[in-house]
Amino acid sequence: MSEPKFQMSINLQVLNHLGLNLYSNTSAVLSEVVANAWDADAKEVHISIDSDSITIIDNGTGMDLSDINNKYLTVGYQKRSESGLSPILHRPVMGRKGIGKLSLFSITDLVNISAYFKGEIQFPVFIKPRTGSGSVGAHKVNTMQDLENYYAENAFDYIIQEFMQGDCDADAYIDYYSKEVVSIFSKKKIETRIGGASKTISFKDQRLFDFVQSFMHLFDFAGAIDMDFFFRDGEYYLSEINPRFGGAYLHAYGAGVDFFKLIINNINGVTNEVRIGDYDEGVLMLMYDDVVITKEVDLLRDYHD
Repeated sequence: MSEPKFQMSINLQVLNHLGLNLYSNTSAVLSEVVANAWDADAKEVHISIDSDSITIIDNGTGMDLSDINNKYLTVGYQKRSESGLSPILHRPVMGRKGIGKLSLFSITDLVNISAYFKGEIQFPVFIKPRTGSGSVGAHKVNTMQDLENYYAENAFDYIIQEFMQGDCDADAYIDYYSKEVVSIFSKKKIETRIGGASKTISFKDQRLFDFVQSFMHLFDFAGAIDMDFFFRDGEYYLSEINPRFGGAYLHAYGAGVDFFKLIINNINGVTNEVRIGDYDEGVLMLMYDDVVITKEVDLLRDYHD
Protein backbone atom coordinates (compact mmCIF):
# COMPACT_ATOMS: atom_id res chain seq x y z
CA MET A 1 0.00 0.00 0.00
CA SER A 2 1.39 3.36 -0.98
CA GLU A 3 1.86 6.15 1.55
CA PRO A 4 -0.79 8.87 1.40
CA LYS A 5 0.37 12.01 -0.37
CA PHE A 6 -1.20 14.35 2.09
CA GLN A 7 -1.46 14.13 5.87
CA MET A 8 -2.99 16.58 8.33
CA SER A 9 -1.41 17.09 11.75
CA ILE A 10 -2.25 19.30 14.69
CA ASN A 11 0.42 21.32 16.44
CA LEU A 12 -0.11 21.90 20.15
CA GLN A 13 0.51 25.56 19.43
CA VAL A 14 -3.18 25.63 18.55
CA LEU A 15 -3.86 25.65 22.29
CA ASN A 16 -2.24 29.06 22.48
CA HIS A 17 -4.58 30.35 19.81
CA LEU A 18 -7.63 28.78 21.44
CA GLY A 19 -6.65 29.69 24.97
CA LEU A 20 -4.41 32.74 25.14
CA ASN A 21 -6.08 34.52 22.25
CA LEU A 22 -9.66 33.35 22.64
CA TYR A 23 -10.88 36.39 24.56
CA SER A 24 -9.55 39.88 24.88
CA ASN A 25 -10.67 40.82 28.43
CA THR A 26 -11.11 39.33 31.88
CA SER A 27 -14.88 39.80 31.99
CA ALA A 28 -15.34 37.63 28.91
CA VAL A 29 -13.14 34.92 30.44
CA LEU A 30 -15.14 34.93 33.67
CA SER A 31 -18.35 34.62 31.69
CA GLU A 32 -17.11 31.23 30.45
CA VAL A 33 -16.70 30.04 34.05
CA VAL A 34 -20.19 31.28 34.95
CA ALA A 35 -21.56 29.44 31.91
CA ASN A 36 -19.98 26.22 33.19
CA ALA A 37 -21.63 26.81 36.56
CA TRP A 38 -24.98 27.32 34.81
CA ASP A 39 -24.56 24.01 32.99
CA ALA A 40 -23.86 22.34 36.37
CA ASP A 41 -27.19 23.61 37.79
CA ALA A 42 -25.53 26.13 40.09
CA LYS A 43 -27.83 28.71 41.67
CA GLU A 44 -25.01 30.78 43.14
CA VAL A 45 -21.60 31.81 41.78
CA HIS A 46 -19.22 33.82 43.95
CA ILE A 47 -16.24 35.57 42.34
CA SER A 48 -13.57 37.25 44.46
CA ILE A 49 -10.59 39.13 43.03
CA ASP A 50 -7.47 40.20 44.89
CA SER A 51 -4.05 41.43 43.84
CA ASP A 52 -2.70 38.13 42.50
CA SER A 53 -5.58 35.67 42.19
CA ILE A 54 -9.21 35.17 41.21
CA THR A 55 -11.37 32.66 43.10
CA ILE A 56 -14.63 31.35 41.65
CA ILE A 57 -16.94 29.16 43.76
CA ASP A 58 -20.32 27.79 42.69
CA ASN A 59 -22.84 25.37 44.21
CA GLY A 60 -23.40 23.24 41.12
CA THR A 61 -23.60 19.46 40.98
CA GLY A 62 -19.83 18.99 40.97
CA MET A 63 -17.62 16.47 39.16
CA ASP A 64 -16.18 13.10 40.06
CA LEU A 65 -12.80 11.91 38.75
CA SER A 66 -14.35 10.47 35.60
CA ASP A 67 -16.15 13.74 34.81
CA ILE A 68 -12.97 15.76 35.28
CA ASN A 69 -10.87 13.58 32.97
CA ASN A 70 -13.41 12.56 30.33
CA LYS A 71 -15.39 15.79 30.12
CA TYR A 72 -13.83 18.88 31.66
CA LEU A 73 -10.24 18.11 30.68
CA THR A 74 -11.21 16.82 27.23
CA VAL A 75 -10.67 19.69 24.79
CA GLY A 76 -13.55 19.77 22.34
CA TYR A 77 -16.00 17.79 24.48
CA GLN A 78 -19.50 18.90 23.52
CA LYS A 79 -22.17 18.86 26.21
CA ARG A 80 -24.88 19.33 23.63
CA SER A 81 -24.02 16.00 22.01
CA GLU A 82 -25.67 14.32 25.01
CA SER A 83 -29.15 15.42 26.07
CA GLY A 84 -28.40 19.12 25.68
CA LEU A 85 -29.93 19.73 29.12
CA SER A 86 -28.40 20.12 32.58
CA PRO A 87 -28.70 17.06 34.88
CA ILE A 88 -31.20 18.26 37.51
CA LEU A 89 -32.86 21.52 36.50
CA HIS A 90 -32.88 20.56 32.80
CA ARG A 91 -31.55 23.91 31.67
CA PRO A 92 -30.44 24.25 28.03
CA VAL A 93 -26.66 23.97 28.34
CA MET A 94 -24.51 26.89 27.22
CA GLY A 95 -21.32 24.95 26.44
CA ARG A 96 -20.93 24.33 22.70
CA LYS A 97 -17.39 23.70 21.48
CA GLY A 98 -15.66 22.42 24.61
CA ILE A 99 -12.83 24.97 24.37
CA GLY A 100 -14.05 27.82 26.60
CA LYS A 101 -12.10 26.48 29.58
CA LEU A 102 -8.86 27.24 27.71
CA SER A 103 -9.68 30.95 27.86
CA LEU A 104 -8.58 30.89 31.52
CA PHE A 105 -4.98 30.70 30.34
CA SER A 106 -5.31 34.10 28.69
CA ILE A 107 -5.36 35.71 32.15
CA THR A 108 -3.22 33.28 34.20
CA ASP A 109 -0.43 30.73 33.93
CA LEU A 110 -1.90 28.45 36.63
CA VAL A 111 -5.46 27.17 37.13
CA ASN A 112 -6.36 25.21 40.26
CA ILE A 113 -9.55 23.17 40.07
CA SER A 114 -11.30 21.79 43.14
CA ALA A 115 -14.40 19.72 42.36
CA TYR A 116 -16.61 18.05 44.92
CA PHE A 117 -18.72 15.06 44.10
CA LYS A 118 -17.88 12.81 47.00
CA GLY A 119 -20.87 10.52 46.95
CA GLU A 120 -20.78 10.33 50.75
CA ILE A 121 -24.50 11.08 51.04
CA GLN A 122 -26.74 8.34 49.72
CA PHE A 123 -30.47 8.26 49.18
CA PRO A 124 -32.78 8.88 50.87
CA VAL A 125 -32.11 12.63 51.30
CA PHE A 126 -34.17 15.35 52.92
CA ILE A 127 -35.15 18.50 51.03
CA LYS A 128 -36.82 21.65 52.29
CA PRO A 129 -37.35 25.21 51.02
CA ARG A 130 -34.78 27.84 51.95
CA THR A 131 -37.66 29.98 53.20
CA GLY A 132 -41.08 28.99 54.47
CA SER A 133 -42.90 27.60 57.47
CA GLY A 134 -45.12 24.82 58.65
CA SER A 135 -43.06 22.05 56.99
CA VAL A 136 -44.58 23.04 53.63
CA GLY A 137 -42.40 21.71 50.81
CA ALA A 138 -40.35 19.41 53.06
CA HIS A 139 -39.88 15.91 51.65
CA LYS A 140 -37.98 12.69 52.20
CA VAL A 141 -36.62 11.79 48.75
CA ASN A 142 -35.70 8.20 47.95
CA THR A 143 -34.37 8.35 44.38
CA MET A 144 -32.59 10.68 41.98
CA GLN A 145 -35.64 10.60 39.71
CA ASP A 146 -37.83 11.87 42.57
CA LEU A 147 -35.27 14.60 43.32
CA GLU A 148 -35.23 15.70 39.69
CA ASN A 149 -39.04 15.76 39.64
CA TYR A 150 -39.21 18.05 42.68
CA TYR A 151 -36.69 20.44 41.12
CA ALA A 152 -38.52 20.35 37.80
CA GLU A 153 -41.70 21.57 39.53
CA ASN A 154 -39.77 24.75 40.38
CA ALA A 155 -42.06 25.33 43.37
CA PHE A 156 -39.29 26.11 45.88
CA ASP A 157 -35.60 26.94 46.12
CA TYR A 158 -34.65 23.71 47.87
CA ILE A 159 -31.89 22.85 50.33
CA ILE A 160 -30.73 19.22 50.07
CA GLN A 161 -29.58 17.57 53.30
CA GLU A 162 -28.48 14.14 54.34
CA PHE A 163 -31.48 12.30 55.74
CA MET A 164 -31.04 11.68 59.45
CA GLN A 165 -33.36 10.38 62.11
CA GLY A 166 -33.33 11.17 65.82
CA ASP A 167 -34.01 14.90 65.70
CA CYS A 168 -34.39 17.24 68.67
CA ASP A 169 -34.87 20.94 69.38
CA ALA A 170 -33.15 23.47 71.60
CA ASP A 171 -34.21 26.98 72.55
CA ALA A 172 -31.39 29.25 73.65
CA TYR A 173 -31.11 32.81 74.90
CA ILE A 174 -28.12 35.01 74.07
CA ASP A 175 -27.81 37.93 76.45
CA TYR A 176 -27.95 41.32 74.70
CA TYR A 177 -25.18 42.81 76.86
CA SER A 178 -22.76 39.95 77.60
CA LYS A 179 -23.30 38.22 74.21
CA GLU A 180 -23.10 34.92 76.08
CA VAL A 181 -25.48 31.98 75.88
CA VAL A 182 -27.23 32.22 79.25
CA SER A 183 -29.96 29.60 78.83
CA ILE A 184 -30.54 26.44 76.78
CA PHE A 185 -33.69 24.31 76.90
CA SER A 186 -33.67 21.06 74.91
CA LYS A 187 -36.46 18.66 74.04
CA LYS A 188 -36.88 15.46 72.04
CA LYS A 189 -39.69 15.05 69.56
CA ILE A 190 -42.17 12.26 70.25
CA GLU A 191 -44.72 13.16 67.57
CA THR A 192 -44.53 15.62 64.69
CA ARG A 193 -47.41 17.03 62.68
CA ILE A 194 -47.51 19.66 59.95
CA GLY A 195 -46.15 22.84 61.45
CA GLY A 196 -43.92 21.26 64.08
CA ALA A 197 -43.73 18.87 67.00
CA SER A 198 -46.97 18.14 68.81
CA LYS A 199 -45.53 15.97 71.59
CA THR A 200 -42.09 16.53 73.12
CA ILE A 201 -40.16 15.66 76.27
CA SER A 202 -37.45 17.73 77.93
CA PHE A 203 -33.96 16.28 78.36
CA LYS A 204 -30.45 17.40 79.25
CA ASP A 205 -27.21 16.52 77.53
CA GLN A 206 -23.99 18.36 78.32
CA ARG A 207 -22.67 17.43 74.87
CA LEU A 208 -25.50 19.40 73.27
CA PHE A 209 -24.96 22.36 75.60
CA ASP A 210 -21.23 22.37 74.78
CA PHE A 211 -21.95 22.08 71.05
CA VAL A 212 -24.30 25.08 71.09
CA GLN A 213 -21.78 27.21 72.95
CA SER A 214 -18.97 26.13 70.60
CA PHE A 215 -20.50 27.71 67.48
CA MET A 216 -22.63 30.52 68.86
CA HIS A 217 -19.73 33.00 68.79
CA LEU A 218 -19.73 32.68 65.00
CA PHE A 219 -23.03 34.57 64.84
CA ASP A 220 -24.17 37.97 65.99
CA PHE A 221 -27.32 36.83 67.78
CA ALA A 222 -29.11 38.49 70.65
CA GLY A 223 -32.24 37.24 72.40
CA ALA A 224 -34.09 33.98 71.88
CA ILE A 225 -33.30 31.54 69.06
CA ASP A 226 -34.75 28.15 68.12
CA MET A 227 -32.49 25.39 66.76
CA ASP A 228 -33.08 21.96 65.23
CA PHE A 229 -30.52 19.17 65.55
CA PHE A 230 -29.99 15.62 64.40
CA PHE A 231 -28.23 13.09 66.64
CA ARG A 232 -26.32 10.15 65.22
CA ASP A 233 -23.47 7.97 66.45
CA GLY A 234 -22.97 10.09 69.55
CA GLU A 235 -22.71 13.38 67.60
CA TYR A 236 -25.07 16.33 67.23
CA TYR A 237 -25.56 17.96 63.82
CA LEU A 238 -27.09 21.43 63.48
CA SER A 239 -29.95 21.48 60.98
CA GLU A 240 -31.33 25.02 61.19
CA ILE A 241 -31.53 28.16 63.33
CA ASN A 242 -34.58 30.41 63.65
CA PRO A 243 -34.25 33.87 65.27
CA ARG A 244 -37.04 33.36 67.83
CA PHE A 245 -37.96 31.00 70.64
CA GLY A 246 -39.85 27.91 69.50
CA GLY A 247 -43.59 27.82 69.05
CA ALA A 248 -43.73 25.44 72.00
CA TYR A 249 -42.52 28.12 74.42
CA LEU A 250 -45.01 26.83 76.99
CA HIS A 251 -42.97 23.65 77.27
CA ALA A 252 -39.85 25.55 78.31
CA TYR A 253 -41.85 27.61 80.81
CA GLY A 254 -43.49 24.50 82.26
CA ALA A 255 -40.08 22.90 82.75
CA GLY A 256 -38.64 25.98 84.47
CA VAL A 257 -37.18 28.29 81.79
CA ASP A 258 -38.73 31.77 81.66
CA PHE A 259 -37.61 33.35 78.39
CA PHE A 260 -39.84 36.36 78.90
CA LYS A 261 -38.05 37.16 82.13
CA LEU A 262 -34.72 37.08 80.30
CA ILE A 263 -36.09 39.44 77.65
CA ILE A 264 -37.52 41.84 80.24
CA ASN A 265 -34.21 41.88 82.13
CA ASN A 266 -32.39 42.97 78.97
CA ILE A 267 -35.03 45.60 78.20
CA ASN A 268 -34.44 47.01 81.69
CA GLY A 269 -30.67 47.07 81.16
CA VAL A 270 -29.99 44.01 83.33
CA THR A 271 -27.40 41.42 82.24
CA ASN A 272 -28.71 37.88 82.73
CA GLU A 273 -26.74 35.26 84.63
CA VAL A 274 -25.66 32.06 82.90
CA ARG A 275 -28.04 29.28 83.95
CA ILE A 276 -27.71 26.65 81.23
CA GLY A 277 -29.66 23.45 81.85
CA ASP A 278 -31.53 24.93 84.81
CA TYR A 279 -34.83 23.10 84.23
CA ASP A 280 -36.53 19.76 84.90
CA GLU A 281 -35.93 16.71 82.74
CA GLY A 282 -38.73 14.37 81.79
CA VAL A 283 -41.36 17.11 81.41
CA LEU A 284 -43.74 16.35 78.54
CA MET A 285 -45.73 18.71 76.40
CA LEU A 286 -48.72 16.98 74.79
CA MET A 287 -50.60 19.12 72.29
CA TYR A 288 -54.17 18.10 71.58
CA ASP A 289 -56.97 20.63 71.22
CA ASP A 290 -55.36 22.15 74.30
CA VAL A 291 -51.82 22.13 75.62
CA VAL A 292 -51.01 19.78 78.51
CA ILE A 293 -47.84 20.30 80.56
CA THR A 294 -46.99 17.44 82.91
CA LYS A 295 -44.04 15.51 84.29
CA GLU A 296 -43.21 12.06 82.97
CA VAL A 297 -43.36 10.55 86.47
CA ASP A 298 -46.81 12.04 87.05
CA LEU A 299 -48.06 10.78 83.71
CA LEU A 300 -46.84 7.27 84.47
CA ARG A 301 -48.34 7.41 87.96
CA ASP A 302 -51.73 8.43 86.56
CA TYR A 303 -51.49 5.68 83.98
CA HIS A 304 -50.74 2.97 86.55
CA ASP A 305 -53.36 4.27 88.96
